[in-house]
Amino acid sequence: MNKENSPFTPGNPVPVELFVGRSQQIQELIRYVRQTSSGKQENVFLAGDRGIGKSSLASFLRYYVSTQMNILGIHVFLGRVSTLEEMVHHIFEELLKETKAEPWFESIAKFFGKYIREIGLFGISVGFAPPEEALKELVR
Repeated sequence: MNKENSPFTPGNPVPVELFVGRSQQIQELIRYVRQTSSGKQENVFLAGDRGIGKSSLASFLRYYVSTQMNILGIHVFLGRVSTLEEMVHHIFEELLKETKAEPWFESIAKFFGKYIREIGLFGISVGFAPPEEALKELVR
């Protein structure tokens, strides 16, 4: 699909019905998720020009694995991240935010311990604020 004919707009994921001609890509991504869920780690990078549907495809995959495969999918924006520690911090914080309503959140919260802080109106959101040395240890 070229950018001129693309229904995709950066920052606005589209419905799955607009993924015409992408069933092979979707099936390949689902295969990677299945391999991961069986213990074989897979890393996938969605790359391409701005506006061709990378975010929409990732959003669809996240929805699919959460509803069809009972797997937690999270989106972590890593723009402006320049260190491994920053990347881990962003990933852990988003993991905590996405699992706050889950019944098993307490188990995750125990792992992160005293580094979790409530932020936002009425404690609706969660923050992750470890000191630099603890974050380096978490990275290791």
